[in-house]
Amino acid sequence: MHHHASRRPERRLPRAKNNLGALLDSRRQVRQKRTEMTTRLILVRHGQIEANIDHRWNGSTDNGLTGQGLEESRRVAAHLARTRPGVEAVYTSPAVRARSTATLIAAELAVPLIVAPGLAEYAIGILEGESFADLAAHEIVLDPSPRLLTLDVVEHLE
Repeated sequence: MHHHASRRPERRLPRAKNNLGALLDSRRQVRQKRTEMTTRLILVRHGQIEANIDHRWNGSTDNGLTGQGLEESRRVAAHLARTRPGVEAVYTSPAVRARSTATLIAAELAVPLIVAPGLAEYAIGILEGESFADLAAHEIVLDPSPRLLTLDVVEHLE
């Protein structure tokens, strides 16, 4: 009986050029899929409220927009309609100021408005309505979270 050592089947490796091409093609496909699945989140702060004018911490106190706040919201909505045509939905806190801003944006973009209770502002108890100066005088330091997109920035973007 003749016995041979077991041999692995001979495999031919593709030429290096083909390997590189296949690798680049697969990376392109992955990058394209990643791009298709990318979700962008655009954050917009509500328009001006009285507490902003008075330099008071508002917290969860539910106040509407001032006339200037409505105008700011309209301008942001128009800006987003011009520069972000792919928006699919607008999510908002249930607070009147946020809903008012978001309603104008959603209408301008012709997309659904989704009120998400989880986006509600946090309450700061007895400190709500206090001026920033009074809070600082009592050595209570709160970051009033400056606007991410101010009216000045919007004006420069137009």
